[in-house]
Amino acid sequence: MAHSKALSKAICLSKICLLFILIGFNFFCLAKAKALDGSGSASVNPDGALVDTSASSFSFTYTAQEDLEDAQVRVTFPDPWADPSVSNISMTSGLLADIFDDLDSPTLGDPGWIDDDALGGLLTSVSLNTSNPIEGTGNVRLSISVGLGLGNPSLYYNAPSAMDWSNYTHIAFWIKQSSTLGLSTGDITLQIAEAADLSSAVSYTLDANTMDIPLLEDNDWTYVVVDLTSQAETTRDGVLSFGLVLGNVSLSALATLDVDHIVLGPGSPIFDNNQMTLNILSLATGEDLAFDYGEVTTPSTVGSYEFEFESRPNVAGTLVSLGSSPSIELLNLAEESEGGQPRREREIDGDGETEFAVDILEDGCFSFYLDLDQSSEACFSIQANQDNCVDHFIDIDGDGCEVCPDVFWDATNDFVSTVTLTNLDSNGDGTEEEVCAYDSDGDGEEDSFLLIGSTVIDGQGEEPTIGGQGGGGSNPFVNGGGGCTLVYGESQKSFPLASYLILITVFLMLKPRRF
Repeated sequence: MAHSKALSKAICLSKICLLFILIGFNFFCLAKAKALDGSGSASVNPDGALVDTSASSFSFTYTAQEDLEDAQVRVTFPDPWADPSVSNISMTSGLLADIFDDLDSPTLGDPGWIDDDALGGLLTSVSLNTSNPIEGTGNVRLSISVGLGLGNPSLYYNAPSAMDWSNYTHIAFWIKQSSTLGLSTGDITLQIAEAADLSSAVSYTLDANTMDIPLLEDNDWTYVVVDLTSQAETTRDGVLSFGLVLGNVSLSALATLDVDHIVLGPGSPIFDNNQMTLNILSLATGEDLAFDYGEVTTPSTVGSYEFEFESRPNVAGTLVSLGSSPSIELLNLAEESEGGQPRREREIDGDGETEFAVDILEDGCFSFYLDLDQSSEACFSIQANQDNCVDHFIDIDGDGCEVCPDVFWDATNDFVSTVTLTNLDSNGDGTEEEVCAYDSDGDGEEDSFLLIGSTVIDGQGEEPTIGGQGGGGSNPFVNGGGGCTLVYGESQKSFPLASYLILITVFLMLKPRRF
């Protein structure tokens, strides 16, 4: 009996240990997970326009969902829209990059890449490395022999002619050191000179001038962004050489320093027929890359035109389409007898101009909102009552529905309701919370609500939670929320699959057994 109890305790302890291992593995996997190629979101404003209209302008925004380093976004413009070009594209936010050299086939020698050890090149050499570059087929490598301790080895580039970098504020590159070198960023300086061989150069210590101080890992590529603005523009308006100078090193084994894919910023878009490539120097999570596409004539055919966005988070990735790319809906507001689309017209935002809801699917539902002067916009258009048609929640005051939309428009039944911030016990738990209340059926009584904290109102671009009559439940304004079923925010969506597996495993492990 005692043996059975001891065995039971041992098995229980082993199960508990396994439980902690599983939980640790779950959190480890979550911490290590990285966004895939094709990450980010994109939008366009306005997302609707009239057919065959000249001098039309649209603003596109790409938002990063992870930190981007030496990344890329490519946009494909649909036919028959005008191809992107310098005449119709202007960047409005984000730091683009011009590629100085991808270093797949670096030029070695003078002019080109040169090594120096202050000893006439006795202990250093420069070469093309083709083993595991960060991208492409190769990179430039500095090799340092055993015993160097008398000078500061360097790897630099002598230009064939002067280069004007005065409009560039940043330079970035990838760097990798062998485990035998053992340097930190504080041991390396970037030098830029308006003479050959780094003569009379200005210096930038990497750990003091990088936008984000990187930890220089052995045998791993590190992306380094250097801010050049600490030195006057006149120090780089006729660059003839630049490169890296290492601190004094004493080695017991051969060491290498690899450099790859050098870029300068701010850069410019690259145009290729109906495609535009945006090389991104860096973009932090949540930051925007935006451009205007202006002074174009819209096509003459109604319909939805998708502008495909592809992205990759760094130069080592692969361009993959975003999960959803923005579209522009082209509309015809001529009379129906003249080929126009069915529509509702109403003055919504108090500016004296007419706004429209258009039946783009010709199914009797007026599912697309259009304000030609862009003084208002539909924050979201969703089914918000029981008529099985899309309705519109509209922003008038320009806050982007930060808390609540301003107006609800059921264009199918053609009535509007003011949306008000209201305290409500929305689920009958005895606690009131703030909701956005509206009249869903046009009888003048508020009977439905948007739950604040749902993802659209938090700005995440997903549909909000609708409660009350409009959400298919009983009216919480009448009976205190009884019978109304709600889904709160993202809590049910974000619980990882691995966590469910852990709970199942815990149940099986802790289930009583007899011995």
